[in-house]
Amino acid sequence: MKAHKLLIPLVVALACVGIGVAGTSAASPHEQASRRHRRAKKLRIDSLVVAGKTGPLSITVRAGIRSQVVATVDGRRVDHPFELAGRRAQSLELATSDGLRAGPNKLRITAREDGVVSRATRVVHVPAWALDADAGEDTHTIAHVPTRVGLRPSPRAGGGGEVHYDWRIVDRPPGAKVTLRERDVARPVLHARQPGRYLLQQTADPEGDGEPSSHDRVTVSVVPEDPPIGVPLNTLDAQEDNAIRIAGKSYGGGSGVISYVVLERTTRAVVASGTVANGYDSSGIETLIGLAEKYGSGGNYMRYMMILSGATGIPNQKLADFATLLKKVGTALPSQEEFEAVRTRRPFSVIGIPGAPAGAATTRIPDGPASGAIVGYLTKNQAIDAEGTPLYDFSPGEQPTFDTRLPDSDSTTNKMRIDGQTYSATLLPGATAGLHVVVLESTTLGLLSNEAIATNGLGHDRTTQAEAATKLLGAIKKSDDPTVFVQTIGKPKAAGPEWAGVVEALGRLGANRQLVNALDGTTEYALVAREGATAPPAESSTAYDHGPYPAPHRPPARLVGTLARDRTSSFVPDVYSTPTEASPEGSVNLELMTIAYQPAEAWPELAPGFDRDEVAAAQRYICEELNFCRPTNSCPSVRECFWQRYYADWDAKLAKIGNLTYPKGKGFEEDAFTEVKGELLKEIEAVANVKNYLKELQQPFESGTRSYVDLKAISDKIWQSLQQPAQSNSTSWILGLVGKAVAIGGFAGPPVSGAAAGLAAAFGLASYLSNKQGQPILGAEVRAKSDALAGEMLDRIDAARKTMNGLGMLIVSDHGKLMAAYRHVDSDWALPSPEVADNTLRTASKQWFWEALIPTAFPYLIRADSDNARNLTCNDLGSDRHAWPNQPDFFQMDATVGYRENGTPIDAVFFFTRGLGGAMSPSAQIGDEMFRPRTGTADPGLGMEKLQFFTPRVFNRRIYHALNFTHLCWLGFLPREW
Repeated sequence: MKAHKLLIPLVVALACVGIGVAGTSAASPHEQASRRHRRAKKLRIDSLVVAGKTGPLSITVRAGIRSQVVATVDGRRVDHPFELAGRRAQSLELATSDGLRAGPNKLRITAREDGVVSRATRVVHVPAWALDADAGEDTHTIAHVPTRVGLRPSPRAGGGGEVHYDWRIVDRPPGAKVTLRERDVARPVLHARQPGRYLLQQTADPEGDGEPSSHDRVTVSVVPEDPPIGVPLNTLDAQEDNAIRIAGKSYGGGSGVISYVVLERTTRAVVASGTVANGYDSSGIETLIGLAEKYGSGGNYMRYMMILSGATGIPNQKLADFATLLKKVGTALPSQEEFEAVRTRRPFSVIGIPGAPAGAATTRIPDGPASGAIVGYLTKNQAIDAEGTPLYDFSPGEQPTFDTRLPDSDSTTNKMRIDGQTYSATLLPGATAGLHVVVLESTTLGLLSNEAIATNGLGHDRTTQAEAATKLLGAIKKSDDPTVFVQTIGKPKAAGPEWAGVVEALGRLGANRQLVNALDGTTEYALVAREGATAPPAESSTAYDHGPYPAPHRPPARLVGTLARDRTSSFVPDVYSTPTEASPEGSVNLELMTIAYQPAEAWPELAPGFDRDEVAAAQRYICEELNFCRPTNSCPSVRECFWQRYYADWDAKLAKIGNLTYPKGKGFEEDAFTEVKGELLKEIEAVANVKNYLKELQQPFESGTRSYVDLKAISDKIWQSLQQPAQSNSTSWILGLVGKAVAIGGFAGPPVSGAAAGLAAAFGLASYLSNKQGQPILGAEVRAKSDALAGEMLDRIDAARKTMNGLGMLIVSDHGKLMAAYRHVDSDWALPSPEVADNTLRTASKQWFWEALIPTAFPYLIRADSDNARNLTCNDLGSDRHAWPNQPDFFQMDATVGYRENGTPIDAVFFFTRGLGGAMSPSAQIGDEMFRPRTGTADPGLGMEKLQFFTPRVFNRRIYHALNFTHLCWLGFLPREW
């Protein structure tokens, strides 16, 4: 930059404009008040700088981590996302490539959080000279790989002379070896040997006098040469004095200390490590609190990972400080038992994110003999919201599978297989039905109980069932939070009020009590759950609501799926499905998940027996002919290109290598070339086939926007059926989309079950990933407002889509995984047409959305001892104010809630409402659409099952009991809709 030129930043005022959200139905007074409230919310612009050091235009807005913020420039949406700039701020850099033009530019910024939309608009004048600099979007590369950064320059606004460029490295990791070549062109070459974040600044100096220089900056995250699975992690390595061990390096270790490592989530570069004393008079924990605050605030927010471990617990007098530390790294505070375990010198481990919300950290604080070590991988998270550099997260690398009923089970003996171990249990002689119960310790899957509990056939069934309830509860209580597997043997039949004990015991695990009460001698049931988990259990049942529709004839109840570790290191059911009779292996592709995390297998030696220099030269020649192994922005060998250039056209590469002929004079003989080419040809064929299979599997996820259109239509139907809108703070517990997609495919039979198997794999592996808050994307229930549900659904589908890419890279990066998957893709993993799989996912999406939206609009689930909601008489309502006069039969369910002394069932009606009195239900046509079978008619419905829909988990975890002929049916606390 010439000496007489000055940098002239233009700072725009901080005023802002807030715009409310329009509803979809006629505005009632309540709705108008709600709209006024939403209009009052404004999106605050903290700063807006033109021609500053960081780029042509820099924006910072007041928006928290949960806000989804987007910007448009003159109506064109900016593709790259806002970045976190602290706990309550997000920032964005704009340049010519984002649509900025010389002169006035209209900016529109929209933030969405919990269904509330806020907007700010600006007209910003940008001088032409400020647009000369454009360093491009933040990017990432691999260490030791020379990489071009920046963009090709855009034509100067209004023409003009040339622009001279000058690049410099503003910031780098301490001691990093790095070169920046061709600094005086628009696209220099960065060659960094050490992982970490590199901040580069471009200065654009226009030819001639009279105009200032402009600047732009770009961050290049240089990541290690890690395979897609990541690098091994052990937080308490007993072989290294209980040190934290990452990728073969040890940090900390010893007794009476807390070991710690702080690393960047983009590059896993270690920025701090060591040990501090674990308590007493030291300030060790206070030091760690300071580190958590430093790396969890301002521009560091959500950018770092903090790993803590200790082999000898925490002294009692430091537990309060320890709790503060855990909170500051995103830990949901441990239970009293876990704190007691730490106090009694038990080992512990935490993988947290400084500043993150509770629930983002992974913890291991065993209160028994289990190890306190967290063992797995630090993996590049492929499912973060931003499309930029993936963030490192912890992946257990475990996929324990389960099958609650193996094919060789019979009417008196059931066999389960869990994590490769078979558990068999046989009913006592004479027993005709019962429950096979396997109870495992939730962190180690160690066996606590394996027994067959009889319920029928031993004489007096009521006595037998009272004993069964006691045995079942005793088995569950063998651990504080066990993982429990239950499968019916035969078809149990409830005999009397003692059955309530069985219902209560399974209800502790989150079981649907209506399904357990439906065991009437004609139905079957299976359950996989962890006691105390926030994630819902996996359930399968042949019971159904006896409504106006024909019997669905479901396949035998059985659960096939995988377990995943939650953030407390306990195993919970992940994805699941009931199999069909036509597809007895089930519709969860257990083998694909197993292959993804099978032990690593090295690539075979290329052309063994030939000279190594010749082989290397032949491999290099083939790599270059495939347009890889280039001086910049390339991968170093064909096999590394499999995953580093996964998005390349591998079908074209296969054709290209197949047509290669021996070239003379390249430093290798023809025999060596033929051997190398033959092996690489086989491997590239496998890569192309596996990638194509996963691409087909990905197709249903690509049509998420079409599903969104369907969801908007459903939303309109619901809102238009209301006289008043739901309260703005209404929430709903959303059930897992994966279970529905997989179950629908399984029920349909081949070939749809093949697509469902792939969907299960995508969702299952996505459960290991996390969102921008560091919290799990799948596997846990999510609370969301009704107008945010469609976005939540699309986020989950998008996560599964991105997971397919990560899964592909994982498989092709390892010889054993690649060849194991290749053997299946054209045979038993064959998929139906994308349209079939797409329809399966769309149907599941609709079911999932109904289950979330209906309870948001109608949040009160009512049980009444009556045969119809319209028959309820609530005193003091008045003759013209009947309690529920508009509750259509389609939105009611008769279900068994208990049994009398003589064994006859006690039935009750279930329905939902907005409150007392008035027209408070959707129309009967909506109910018919929801519950009408998916098959068998010219106009198929969604086939939703009322027995699984009318549950506390769907309706905010509570059922209200309406008592007939009482004052307001004892529900006077409900809103009065008259």
